[in-house]
Amino acid sequence: MATGTQSSLGFLITVQSELTFSVTRSLVVLYVALIVIVEGLVRLLGFHRTWRLLAWLRPSKKRLHCEHEIVRAHLAAIKRARTRGPNVGKCLARSLVLWWQLGRYDISSTLVIGVNTTIDFRAHAWVEHRGRPLNAGKMVNELYASIARFDGPGAMK
Repeated sequence: MATGTQSSLGFLITVQSELTFSVTRSLVVLYVALIVIVEGLVRLLGFHRTWRLLAWLRPSKKRLHCEHEIVRAHLAAIKRARTRGPNVGKCLARSLVLWWQLGRYDISSTLVIGVNTTIDFRAHAWVEHRGRPLNAGKMVNELYASIARFDGPGAMK
């Protein structure tokens, strides 16, 4: 009987892993598609119009999981999407997509644009949640000076 329980548990773990993998895989595919679309929108409409459009298209979904799980899942998906697909996108497109997706779950996040002028001029975009960078290294705030922060529709700091 113990063997049957172990095999049943093994089966459940396998099924759970397969379900988790397929959800993560579909989320990665979604992110690849969204990054390509947002990259095109930024080129076509410019950043501000694209940001306003995404802010307008940000209806809230009810959270089925805790905030931490949702943030982790979307962060993992955006990192995997970066290495897949025909166009991995620029940091601005990836950050816009991540900011938009988190907002759809009513999770507060801030899209940050910063510049580094120490050696040569560089710009970078990232998303912060509760003051911590999500899709950038921990040193991003030391390497790049924030020039714009976008929290939600109509909000610019």
